[in-house]
Amino acid sequence: NSTKALEWAQQASRIDPRLAAANELQGDLLAGAGRAEEALAHYRKIPATAPSHGTAQFKIGMLLQARGEHGPALKAYQAAIAADPNNPFAHNNLAWLLADRAQQLETALTSARKAVQLQPQNPEFLDTLASVHRARKDLASAETALSTAVALDGAGSGIHQHYGEVLSERHKQDEAHRAYVKALELDPNNTAARQALEGRTAR
Repeated sequence: NSTKALEWAQQASRIDPRLAAANELQGDLLAGAGRAEEALAHYRKIPATAPSHGTAQFKIGMLLQARGEHGPALKAYQAAIAADPNNPFAHNNLAWLLADRAQQLETALTSARKAVQLQPQNPEFLDTLASVHRARKDLASAETALSTAVALDGAGSGIHQHYGEVLSERHKQDEAHRAYVKALELDPNNTAARQALEGRTAR
């Protein structure tokens, strides 16, 4: 169980504090238990002894992003990509944060495209690519990315909602309506999609 695994990892790191695997396992278990600060402390021990271990930097970024520390999270994702240029999740998260902050949008576009290149069947990555296009005011490209995303297995309510938003911005109101309806079918609690539909009905 997780308690025994944590005990093993603690013993291993006491024997050799440089053991990346032991520190990563402790970090994972502590993060799963909601002990983010302790998890970060273990993940941060790894790069000093295993600089090519990009997964630790990625996990640092995720924890920092969850805490709303977006600037440090960006640096962690950049470090993760430097260690492993083919980490699609680091590319995706970096692109999403940059798009959300409307910063370094060319870098965001490069990373978003790289994530999609590495995992073309991941609808979440296409959704991030669309977010970057929207931040760059390229709605046609955003629509293309989202039309591909919604056709894939695993495309959730939020992706259909985003598709509806882009279609509405592109003045394709009937298609936008269908996208919002699909978003609500997948998640009846999608407030943004419901409000969009109600707003359209009230016009």
